[in-house]
Amino acid sequence: MSAAITVTVVTDTATQAIAEVQRKIGAPDAIKIVAQVAAETYRAHLYRNQNTRPNKLGGPRTGYWKHAGDRTSWRVNDGARTAIVSIAQVGIRLHAEGGTVVPKVAKRLAIPATAAAHGTRPIDSQWRDKLRPVFGRGGRVVGLAAKDSVVPGERRRTKIKQPAAGDIVFWLVPKATIPADSTVLPTAQTVLTKIASALSRYLRAKS
Repeated sequence: MSAAITVTVVTDTATQAIAEVQRKIGAPDAIKIVAQVAAETYRAHLYRNQNTRPNKLGGPRTGYWKHAGDRTSWRVNDGARTAIVSIAQVGIRLHAEGGTVVPKVAKRLAIPATAAAHGTRPIDSQWRDKLRPVFGRGGRVVGLAAKDSVVPGERRRTKIKQPAAGDIVFWLVPKATIPADSTVLPTAQTVLTKIASALSRYLRAKS
């Protein structure tokens, strides 16, 4: 699994509005506004993901994107010159930047193949004593299926009496490559636009 992602907004390379606020109210106060608005922008985007990104398998939602929004925070660093927005959600960097995942403990990754498997693992209690290995070429285990199921084309080591139709519940793979997705987080331009707008409103209120 991937670690959390941290987004850094450096005031020196932001917008003219930030510099103007720094002159009028001081850099520490300005960067606090920057940090708050940046975090709110990321949080709102992640909450929208919760409503617009249903899981592809059609299973019940796990609330992943809402949790990511809830775990978005901000702080000021480097002598109040840098705003840091952190999204402390496991896997968020992988969703945004992509990458290859390999198993760290087991020999293979278990990829959910059905709606019921979404958000679960083969070791979870709901699957205890309910799954069996599915064998491919050379006797290699390629997946896990319900114990009473038969998978078309499967090479079986043993015969099952009165088999019932069923699907693969989990695919077992040596690694999985996740493509980068630039829409997982708001663009840098969107964040800076929100910051500039908030600072402009702040200046007008102070004038």
